[in-house]
Amino acid sequence: MTQGNKKTLDTFQTKCLRRIYKLIWPNVVSNRELLSRSNGREISKDVLKRTWDWLGHILRRDKDDHCQVVITWAPEGKRKIGRP
Repeated sequence: MTQGNKKTLDTFQTKCLRRIYKLIWPNVVSNRELLSRSNGREISKDVLKRTWDWLGHILRRDKDDHCQVVITWAPEGKRKIGRP
């Protein structure tokens, strides 16, 4: 996940929380306070945690499993020069 994706997800989350709590422009509430009100955490952190959990699940599988092969596969040879 790139920094841009993280920022986009977190922005969407705070935007939705502001709509849920009906916070309009004159009411200034920081994003940290907004997350503490909702007893939540940044959605990008949840996505990263689930990604690592999924990766650990895949790495515990057999070496012949398709998912394991896809993650550990390295292409052989080189690409041709120029546009494909």
